[in-house]
Amino acid sequence: MTDLYFVRHGQSEANVDSSLYYSKSDYEIELTDLGREQALQCGQTLAETLGDSPEIYFSPFRRAYDTANIIAKQFKWATLEESSLLRERTWGYLKQIVDSGRKTEDHFKFFYRPFGGESFCDAYTRAVEFLGKLRDRQSSSPIIVVSHNELICVALMHVNKIAISDFNSQRRLINNCEIIKTQF
Repeated sequence: MTDLYFVRHGQSEANVDSSLYYSKSDYEIELTDLGREQALQCGQTLAETLGDSPEIYFSPFRRAYDTANIIAKQFKWATLEESSLLRERTWGYLKQIVDSGRKTEDHFKFFYRPFGGESFCDAYTRAVEFLGKLRDRQSSSPIIVVSHNELICVALMHVNKIAISDFNSQRRLINNCEIIKTQF
């Protein structure tokens, strides 16, 4: 069994002002000053626990990339690897539905795919592919995965063997820079 630590990126500009999603590409959303501080504290906490050389995998989105790099600086020999499989779930037109107040719980069910976006099932498929690649690696180093709330939720669903029928009752908001330890 390998120790696996999921970390949601630090507070982002869009966590403070969601209207930024309409003026800035999702992948360009940056950390706030508080987000950088959260990442530093998260890295210090992980460094106290993990030793000197974890493997850190991260989403290519700016907020996750910056969080991972801040965390990595707390270790002597951390390795960093970007994976597009860890990117945020694409919401497509769902963003407009939510912002207009027309959302329903049906919009957040596992198989619902918004126009121009991804379902949770699509993100789950990416998470399973990523975790499969981790299982195939030849290392016993602890693993830190820096990603996004919804991607972490579906990855944990796979790791913890949660049935699709239980998805909505198990889904939760993961706090910025919250550390979730599991094994796989």
